[in-house]
Amino acid sequence: MNKIWLIIKREYITRVRTKSFLISTLIVPLAIVGLMAASIWIAINSNEKVTIAVKDDSHLFEDKFRGLDQGETLVFKYKKNSDLDELKQQVKNEEIGGVLYIPDIDIDHPKGIKYYANNQLGPTTESVISNALTDVVKSEVLKREGYDIALLKKLDETVGFESIINEKEKSGMSDISSAIGYIMGFVMYMFIFIYGAMVMRAVAEEKTNRIVEVMLSSIKPFQLLTGKVIGIGLVALTQSILWFGAIICAQFILGLVFAGQIQQVADMQTMNVGSNPSEAAVLEAIEALKTLDLSRIWISFFFYFIFGFLFYGAQFAAVGAAVTDDTDANSYTLPISMPIIISIIIMSVAVQQPGASVAVWGSMIPWFSPVVMPARIPFDVSMAEQIISMLILIVSAVAMIWLAARIYRVGILIQGKKVSFKDLGKWIFSKY
Repeated sequence: MNKIWLIIKREYITRVRTKSFLISTLIVPLAIVGLMAASIWIAINSNEKVTIAVKDDSHLFEDKFRGLDQGETLVFKYKKNSDLDELKQQVKNEEIGGVLYIPDIDIDHPKGIKYYANNQLGPTTESVISNALTDVVKSEVLKREGYDIALLKKLDETVGFESIINEKEKSGMSDISSAIGYIMGFVMYMFIFIYGAMVMRAVAEEKTNRIVEVMLSSIKPFQLLTGKVIGIGLVALTQSILWFGAIICAQFILGLVFAGQIQQVADMQTMNVGSNPSEAAVLEAIEALKTLDLSRIWISFFFYFIFGFLFYGAQFAAVGAAVTDDTDANSYTLPISMPIIISIIIMSVAVQQPGASVAVWGSMIPWFSPVVMPARIPFDVSMAEQIISMLILIVSAVAMIWLAARIYRVGILIQGKKVSFKDLGKWIFSKY
């Protein structure tokens, strides 16, 4: 065990002290923060800052447009007694952004509404105005026909329901659970690929430099392979924690800096789909997060991260020991990559139907469970089911390291020979 610890320490310290690790740990969060800031800035500045004068000869829209202002981004000024030609002149002089002229329309045939401006409206603002006009005309027609407008609005309300899962109230958590599950599964997928390839390259480099021949004189292949995979896995875990921490801090800071502008953009987007701005969705999301067992989610994520990486990292290490050039590596990594890709497909089913048979079995089979089970955990998977999955993955990871070590002990010493899958089978079962 002491020898394995020494290998882990060597692999970990060697890599975290490299310039590439330090630079990538710093650059990736900065790049993500830059993209987030750029997205917010573009969203804020893409909204038109326009003042629109409303000349309404029908006298139907006064209350509607007085409630549509969006801070400084979109302002409506209701000009009841102003002359239309004077308003057009103000547009030419750029005193106002535009004039919305509403004649004394026939609500059965609402024609003749015009917008005068020097610049074309964007689709968001155009949609806000169109929705407002449509709502008023629709309400006037319904009033004339004797319908109760309040009753009709009530009939349009969506009827929700409360979910009671395992005697616990889980209202409104479906979307949040899906989002968290998908993010966790996809992050797992990315890190297995990225750092699994790092394990393969590290083994291949040691094989080329023949350093490993000296090391194997004092340590068993199983110990060396285990230490190498765990060491690089800890590097991956360290970097992921630093990235997540930096991104969360950046989101908090950006939220404070752009709080007001983000709310304006959100309000405009909400109005664009014909709804009134509301904090109900945000409050519902917060309440849903409170119902989630976040400690279980995080512990499960790190467990499947560690043992999933051991399971797949051992396979990548075996490939690195067996091959002698990049062409061979590509052909040998295909059988490793395919289950990871399939697990993403199963995960997409799991976040929509966590109880589906393919999702349940996918969370048990060790080739898929590191990606699929973390995606199902937010849906309150039974503890017994999770424990069975974890035990299978632990046993499978140890068994995979043992099998990979059998390949590693022979392949790492072979130089210049093209290895076949038949050779790998012989190495696994051979006694030498």
